[in-house]
Amino acid sequence: MEPRSGSLLFSWVPTSRVTVSGELRENARHTSSNGFTGVRGDRPMRHGCFSWTIDLAETQSSWIFVGVVQAEDASDVAWRGSGHMLYCLDSRFFHQGSGQNHPCGDRKVVSGDCIKVVLDCNQHTLAFGINQEEPIVLFRDMEPTWYVAAVDLRDCGDKATPSV
Repeated sequence: MEPRSGSLLFSWVPTSRVTVSGELRENARHTSSNGFTGVRGDRPMRHGCFSWTIDLAETQSSWIFVGVVQAEDASDVAWRGSGHMLYCLDSRFFHQGSGQNHPCGDRKVVSGDCIKVVLDCNQHTLAFGINQEEPIVLFRDMEPTWYVAAVDLRDCGDKATPSV
């Protein structure tokens, strides 16, 4: 299943702590008290190469994780479980709650910035690029399984939007 030109690759699935809005369910906003909570995309990906951009429309403190999680992972936040995530506060990357420093060093991703995500299911890699930067592979040898897009939001009012 390939997206049509100009259409979103996925829409967000609403939860009790994340409100989803927009004609294509493209806006995800943390609406409960502060504390990490996740939102997932509705399209499982296993074969092929997929890329999308997450726009950080609003954030108070940049305590946001962006990436993918295994489709069957039912945990509330992806970064502590099967997720492969980039942390917007300092650009470290996380899997199973353990973080590593970004090869380009620490930097904060803030409101108005965007993160390009490239999931290559054929090569089992995941790459991230911030704003206009070329994506850098941060995860290799990923398990060959179904993944969905994931964003973990921490502060009430944080908002993330995928774009084409």
